[in-house]
Amino acid sequence: MMRPSLKGTLLFCFALFFIFITQSFSDDRDLPGFRVVGRHLYDRCGEKVILIGVNEMFVWASGNENGASIYPEIEKTGANVVRIVWTTSGAVSTLDANIRNCVAHNMIPMPELHDATGRLEDVPAMVDWWVRPEVVNTLNQHEEYLLINIANEAGNHNVSNADFLSTYKTAITRMRDAGYRVPLIIDAPGWGQNITVLHNTWQELLDHDPLKNIMFSVHTWWIDPNDGASARVTRELQKAADDGMPLHIGEFAPMGVNCSRHFDYRHLLAECRRLDIGHLAWSWGWVANGDCAEMGMTTDGIYGNWRDTPNDGMWGQVVVESDTNSIQNTAVRPLSMLNGSCSGDGVRLEVKVEGEGIVLRNPTSTFVDHGTVIGLKALPSDRYVFQGWSGDMESTNDSITLTMDDNISVTATFIPDPDAPMLVNGDFLAGNEGWSWYVHAEDGASASLSTDTGKAVVSIADGGTDVWHVQMTQRGIFLEEGKDYTISFDAMAGEERDMLLALKYNGTPWTEYFSQDITLSTSMQRYTYTFTMGNETDTDSRLEFNMGTGGSTISIDNVELRQAASSNITKERLNYSATPKMKVVNNNVEYFSRSASPWTINAFDMRGRLVASNSGAGNAISLTLSPLRGRHLLLITFTQDGSTVTNRLTFWTR
Repeated sequence: MMRPSLKGTLLFCFALFFIFITQSFSDDRDLPGFRVVGRHLYDRCGEKVILIGVNEMFVWASGNENGASIYPEIEKTGANVVRIVWTTSGAVSTLDANIRNCVAHNMIPMPELHDATGRLEDVPAMVDWWVRPEVVNTLNQHEEYLLINIANEAGNHNVSNADFLSTYKTAITRMRDAGYRVPLIIDAPGWGQNITVLHNTWQELLDHDPLKNIMFSVHTWWIDPNDGASARVTRELQKAADDGMPLHIGEFAPMGVNCSRHFDYRHLLAECRRLDIGHLAWSWGWVANGDCAEMGMTTDGIYGNWRDTPNDGMWGQVVVESDTNSIQNTAVRPLSMLNGSCSGDGVRLEVKVEGEGIVLRNPTSTFVDHGTVIGLKALPSDRYVFQGWSGDMESTNDSITLTMDDNISVTATFIPDPDAPMLVNGDFLAGNEGWSWYVHAEDGASASLSTDTGKAVVSIADGGTDVWHVQMTQRGIFLEEGKDYTISFDAMAGEERDMLLALKYNGTPWTEYFSQDITLSTSMQRYTYTFTMGNETDTDSRLEFNMGTGGSTISIDNVELRQAASSNITKERLNYSATPKMKVVNNNVEYFSRSASPWTINAFDMRGRLVASNSGAGNAISLTLSPLRGRHLLLITFTQDGSTVTNRLTFWTR
């Protein structure tokens, strides 16, 4: 069902949709939203944006981590940006909800990772988190209005220019390689305070970014009992402006750590306004500050419940309302955040993804003018199928068009394909990839594994004293409680002997979900067993072929594990047995097939943009992705037995 204001029609042909959408993806260097020009930030419409807002520690907002009741209160301040305090232990889905809630209240989301505070050496770990595929996929859904603060206050007061440059050059490269195009924000070292290092390094770091889309942040915990650091504020900010550094104040308050005093925050507000430099107060106050409660602008995160401090009164009210240079007197929300339009009359399309897959769209913008027609195509990752659209439009057809008469939110849901093989490399054509091999020599076992002939051949000189002393296993298998599964394989032995097949929990206490003693003969036979998963759902169960206690040679091939019941979901023909074997060498993706047939290959990044394509015929074809990096979804179409077959592969290039 669709809202009456929407006009949804099915795209009559994926081929036409594909041609239509690929034309809009031709310029990979286009920036999707905010961009740094000179020392200022601009939105996609060219409107200059001075970041003025607040910080809040959402990751520790117990029971309100997604900020659902906090953002409406912050919105009342007039702020145009919220710095979202997060950590690597926070759920990606909850950060996603934060960003959506922030944007829903017309403010720019700026997530940051707090784990590296004071430790420059922890920046690589922060980047490890940012470049995780699920994080990249989630955040790039918001790239038209997102800013990313790589690490909070990373580095102590002893960080050198060279170390700072080396650390953040690597971080910038990795973030861009992962597919981020949004502005990246780099905090000063020295717990955010050492602006001298920023003065010395900012230009080189900006030049290092291929997109030249970097901003810098200093936290003015510059406590001075004499003048409140007013002279330093003027000197440092003036130098940054004169040099052209794209700078904003990421944190400030009237006091410092342990409530040390004092800092002339009103002078900071005045200088920021004079020089067009943004500022974000620390902090809103829903989460209390452990080292100094007076840093909270409010007592409970509710607008108007201003905290009254002994030395600075209700400083939160001053910053928000009463000062000449307050948030309400200076902050401007760009039109692109208010209604998505550069002209002041636009609508927003929000596309969410559940499960593994991407959504192609044309045009690609999140914000569009009234009446714009947008085409959407749901493309599952390998071993997933598209279930349907929900939200403002309901459909099970993977290709739809929407006429944007109003703000629209739709969700594309992808679910595991019940008909897809649940195992990796069950035919051993990719060697022992996906399989683990254990020989417990300490228990007397001696054996070797070979896959040179396209099957697993285990030569056992001594099987040890227990069946698990010689094992071939595969983990990462999803077994759902109450579902029926069928496991099949071909096997034989050099002489008649027993083998134990098992599916179990991958770790102590090694709970068995299914096991079967098998007597192997000297000729290759097909073995098939069906079982019901009677335990709780296990997303990382383990398949075992236990071959200990005996000798001889055991051969295993064509191992398959599937749900016993077929899916009733209509989907394109996917020939998993014909899936080509793939390897990635220096970002050249190489494919191999047993049959010579025409191929067409298209690679998409996880934002749904076409990034590379090729076609050819024969047993092998390659696709060059360099210099692209990150996770990609490959759509392969070829002819087999007179029919068109489509396969999908998800892979990561580095």
